[in-house]
Amino acid sequence: MPSEANEKDLATTRDDVRTSSIAMAGLLGMIVVVTLVIFLQVMYYQFEEQQEQVKNTDEPNVEVGNVVAEQQATLASYGWVDPQKKIVGIPIQRAMHVALAEIKAGKFPQPAPALPTKNAELRKPAAKPGETPAKDSKHGK
Repeated sequence: MPSEANEKDLATTRDDVRTSSIAMAGLLGMIVVVTLVIFLQVMYYQFEEQQEQVKNTDEPNVEVGNVVAEQQATLASYGWVDPQKKIVGIPIQRAMHVALAEIKAGKFPQPAPALPTKNAELRKPAAKPGETPAKDSKHGK
């Protein structure tokens, strides 16, 4: 009979579930996961703030400033663009005055001819300076 009692004790211990141990392990696991998530969130927001500070600094970029200064100097000076073709560059302000004087004098360049398209019949030639555009009979314009 002693073996029968041992088997009965073994059967009850195998079927006995320790819910308190499982609950404690689950609770500890949940605490660890929540703590880890909060820690990672804090680290993320700190890193994000650091990146925002780096991106929004008021320190001027020296390289960009040098390039802009070089471009401003080029726009405000005379110089050769292509000496072999005898093309010179003039200051932008002077070029605007020259272009304005040519436009006022009627010496502006003619526009390039239109390229042929599939819908060539839809294109109408542009009116010349001083002329009024022809009315479109289809659309009443």
